[in-house]
Amino acid sequence: MSEAPQAVQTEQREKGKSHFFGNTIAQDVIKLATNEGEDYDKDLNILFAASGDLRHVVQSVIDLPGSYTGKVSLYINDKDFAVVARNIIITLIAYKVPDEAIAVECILHIWYSAFLTPEAASAMRLLSPLFAGVLDRLKVQGPEDLLSTEWTLGSSTCEVVPRKRQWQVMPLFTSITSPTEDLRKARTDTTLAPTLLDDRHRRMFVLRPTDRACWDRFRQDGILLPFGHSREEFEIVNPILFVGSRWLLHDEDDPLNGWDWGEIMRTDSGPATNDLYGKLYFLLSEKLARFVRRIRSGPFHFHFHSRDAAILPKVFTKIRFARIETSNIVDEYYLGTRSTVWLLGGLLEEVSQSPHATLVTLYMNAIDAVAGIVQKDHPNWIKATHKMAERFLPLDPAIKLLSGIESEDNPEWIRFQTQAEQFKKSEKWFDLYKKAIHMSELERISSKVVPGGVIIKEVDTVVEKWPGKLKMSADKVEVQKEFDVIKHSNQRGVVRYVEWKRGSKC
Repeated sequence: MSEAPQAVQTEQREKGKSHFFGNTIAQDVIKLATNEGEDYDKDLNILFAASGDLRHVVQSVIDLPGSYTGKVSLYINDKDFAVVARNIIITLIAYKVPDEAIAVECILHIWYSAFLTPEAASAMRLLSPLFAGVLDRLKVQGPEDLLSTEWTLGSSTCEVVPRKRQWQVMPLFTSITSPTEDLRKARTDTTLAPTLLDDRHRRMFVLRPTDRACWDRFRQDGILLPFGHSREEFEIVNPILFVGSRWLLHDEDDPLNGWDWGEIMRTDSGPATNDLYGKLYFLLSEKLARFVRRIRSGPFHFHFHSRDAAILPKVFTKIRFARIETSNIVDEYYLGTRSTVWLLGGLLEEVSQSPHATLVTLYMNAIDAVAGIVQKDHPNWIKATHKMAERFLPLDPAIKLLSGIESEDNPEWIRFQTQAEQFKKSEKWFDLYKKAIHMSELERISSKVVPGGVIIKEVDTVVEKWPGKLKMSADKVEVQKEFDVIKHSNQRGVVRYVEWKRGSKC
């Protein structure tokens, strides 16, 4: 693979791995029909403050009512420019490749596969003239200067606002080369690392035997296809997922983690009914086809930025948003709740203008953060969780007798603990977390920072509070049926969304 200048290498890749695959379920963060209403026809400004990949963008676009004719402006920001660059490339391919089916196939593999077909490589080459025109203007710019570029795409537009040093990285993401054994090894040194064998076994242990074969196949070759499909055409390195001789993803990154497991399992994969990644392939092909079709019908306006989310109020001084999706930057080792809500809450449209304007925050680590408190002060909660889980996940009496069920060396106990998390009374755990971070106090004094304040919505209208969590109903048969599907997934049911709105006095 061609080498970029040293300054570019340093800018982009000294930071280590990137988060190219989502690790929470894709969400429609607009939900127009249940908020503004299906007849709503005004323009929408939507901000993805720390977007990661485009899964929330895709889901939000394809779920828009077919009757909606307003202009949608999507502001998509991520601090990692490698992530932003890939999102730009995917968006441009959605518009620039004339054949819809080819565009969809190219996007899917550029997004998720380690290696590409010549067809996908040709799609990336279509973008070279666009980038070359911008690079010609860089000679008079300083490395930290922002360089805004906008392309007209039918009735839509795509604006990109990176710094010069970030623009200089773009050739890395479209350079085409053939895979070598060194590159393949660079990838499998991560995906099949001997030091992480125990982690892989723990993940495989909760999968069905057929799922294990599919899961292992993807870790071996890194190509998102039905199990029996030929890989022979995939002869080109995906330049977005490698740089030089380095593989950029984490060992736990998996396309399955960004999409709803139940929806994946319901997807028809033809005669190969247990083809796990084949199901995902067909599901994503259908979603991406709808996405490409919808944005081509326009008007959509894409705005790509690569800034720290904390400075977005200084970037968007004149724009207000109907929805702001923040990923999990509210977790305490990122921005935290206080900074996220106070900084980004002020970017919401005022209540008088948009009573449905919502800031969507995600707590991925809150439940784990209070585990120590629960073990110390509420051990009965854990016992109740295990008691409930045993109703739907019976433990083998022979294993209990022979090895002692609560042994950390007992694989059945490992599986039970993992799958039993679906039965946690997670709202109790989250209440402990809210108390620990003084969430109610944060609401109360927010008016000192944001006019009218920012408050938690009494009723969530955009996203489900606990995505991927088992629905506990009175019908045990239905609960068992749902659990028998979800128990094999990585979706533990412990991530919590909180929706915020501007106070009524703003």
